[in-house]
Amino acid sequence: MEKEELIQAIEALLFASGKPVTVKTISEVLEVENEDIKEALELLRQALVERKSGIQLIRINDSYQLATLEKFYSYICKLLDNRPKPNLSQAALEVLSIIAYNQNFTRAEIESRCRKEAACRRAHRGRSGPFVRARSTPRTR
Repeated sequence: MEKEELIQAIEALLFASGKPVTVKTISEVLEVENEDIKEALELLRQALVERKSGIQLIRINDSYQLATLEKFYSYICKLLDNRPKPNLSQAALEVLSIIAYNQNFTRAEIESRCRKEAACRRAHRGRSGPFVRARSTPRTR
């Protein structure tokens, strides 16, 4: 693989990955020696600087990642904050919280837990359910 093509391939891999990629991984994917990868990474870094790109190549331990320049942070935040936020139902949020809390749940356990939670909510709102609504006023004797 020629140097220019190697640099382009590395840039494409780093862009597509979106996270740090080790030199070893790049080397294995492209079937090129580690030293050639390191040299191409340095050439890519220089090329990004020379063309005054809004993207930079950063090194994190033995990994590399493409990242935006810090001076464009405020613009990126505006862009990302304007994206439509997905609206999740209460049930979907509950399922996600159960999964996040205990990641070893089966589907049956999640469904059972959600039914119990829904029954508790109905009881607290005074709707029909298997629970008796608690008194809101203190008892007098």
